[in-house]
Amino acid sequence: MSAVTANTDRIGEQVAGLSLADRCDPIDAGNGSPGSLPPIEETLSSDPTLWDLVTEEHIPIEGLNDAVDAYLADPATGKYRIGDRYCLDLAASVARYATQREAADLRDAHLPSRRSAVRTALLMARPVRR
Repeated sequence: MSAVTANTDRIGEQVAGLSLADRCDPIDAGNGSPGSLPPIEETLSSDPTLWDLVTEEHIPIEGLNDAVDAYLADPATGKYRIGDRYCLDLAASVARYATQREAADLRDAHLPSRRSAVRTALLMARPVRR
């Protein structure tokens, strides 16, 4: 079994054990304001990644940058509001999606490498709509 296959199997087992409630408590965000973004159902799948949400401009790039900063300031950061409609467990997302090399970068590398590793892991995560 290759390292990639083993890592993929491990990630699948971890994700399968999580419910939406484990990932983020639901928060009533209301219906939004007039002129807001189109409903996500019109543009994305029902379970988009953070990459999808940033690409489709449902979450501003600044929201991603703020999440990276929050994780780097405190790697134990759990539930974190990102954008107006989503939240994400930063610590769980980085633990789940960082590769072995990126995890080593988080411990040993200089700040730009750590930022890149965290950003990559968060972009693969699937925020929960509040």
